[in-house]
Amino acid sequence: MSEYPVHYRLRDIAVGPGVEICVERYIPIAETPMGYWVVWEHEQIAARDAKYAKQVRKWVPKNSPRFCSPDMRSAEYSFMCRKKVQRRKLKWQLEQCEQAILGMECLQSAPFPSGSLDCGVPAEWQGLCWE
Repeated sequence: MSEYPVHYRLRDIAVGPGVEICVERYIPIAETPMGYWVVWEHEQIAARDAKYAKQVRKWVPKNSPRFCSPDMRSAEYSFMCRKKVQRRKLKWQLEQCEQAILGMECLQSAPFPSGSLDCGVPAEWQGLCWE
């Protein structure tokens, strides 16, 4: 057993119509003055191989927002913060999508101008040669 504190990270998984929140444990394999090198609990044994450990380890600082936290309370707080940011981004994306749909519906219902719409090269570029 390591003398360093086990770290925790909460994440959500879509299960059928609902969501399941699970706790992932990360085991510190080394300590630096500013943080820990951690590996996922299920990769702990494989991480004894130094070459493999370099691929799967993650560095987490001791005193700032973390990928994983040394206590469950801060892991819960971090999870809530991540989900609030995710919700804010998704709301913005949904608003942008709805505006794009409304804009396209307005374009589709607008009277079509006489002639054709030229979506090609602007007329002032016609004389330019890029070869």
